[in-house]
Amino acid sequence: GQTVDYHVDVEIICEEVLPEYTDSFVKDTMEEGYNSKAEFEAGIKESLEEDAAYQSQTELESALIDEIIGNSNVHDYPDELYDSFYESTFANYQSFAEAFGQSTEKEDVLEMFGLTEEALKEEATDSLYYYLVINAIAENEKITVSDSEYEEGVNDLVSSEGYEDADSLIADYGEESIREYLLEVKVLNFLVENANITEQAAEYSAA
Repeated sequence: GQTVDYHVDVEIICEEVLPEYTDSFVKDTMEEGYNSKAEFEAGIKESLEEDAAYQSQTELESALIDEIIGNSNVHDYPDELYDSFYESTFANYQSFAEAFGQSTEKEDVLEMFGLTEEALKEEATDSLYYYLVINAIAENEKITVSDSEYEEGVNDLVSSEGYEDADSLIADYGEESIREYLLEVKVLNFLVENANITEQAAEYSAA
């Protein structure tokens, strides 16, 4: 409710000037090395199609495994196995908090992410059930990861994750975790290949 007098120095005034979208502009500007608008637009289309295919595959795999978990009964599991998933779940939140320079004390981490102890336990239990069901399917269908598949998978991860070599990747994640991930991928592929799937055309809205 008070009147305040203040002085402002305008340092610079900029005008946005959009360049004309031409073949020359694309060739001189785009780092990917496109030589024309047609090449650039084809590249964008290919990238969007790849992203959409990946998202569709991921959503399909998630829907399949969620359906199986929802219709599964988990009767028993070792307490230490649950404890490991609980600790891993909380450690993920701690690492985010640490990355933002925040306290990693449990109470502070829960407050930062708006979590309760019950929600944390539920998330850990969901991860545990996912792990148990994946491994149950693998055991039932005799799905394994051979040494050659492991080596091939490591090489693929080195490339996709931007590591310099396999040793660096293994040092960060550990062989056991990598093998678990590769087994999960094989199980999800098995589910997609054997599920009764009805495809629907995607609807797109620019709004």
